[in-house]
Amino acid sequence: MKSKTALGLGLILFLLGLPLISLGSAREIGVLFYLGLAAVIVGAALPPFIRFSCRIAGTWLSEQNADWRRTCNQ
Repeated sequence: MKSKTALGLGLILFLLGLPLISLGSAREIGVLFYLGLAAVIVGAALPPFIRFSCRIAGTWLSEQNADWRRTCNQ
């Protein structure tokens, strides 16, 4: 998955999680609350994970691997 696609997915998860938390707490539906909480946590964790994983992959892969560079730099 390209980094921009993953960042977009993280933003969508984050933005969808907020109303789920609100609905779950207002109507006292625990499943919605925890589903929204999980979506917010995953959405917020994706950008640092992508940055961290690209830096680790850069130390492990050689400089000649153009596929890695295209994936992490986009």
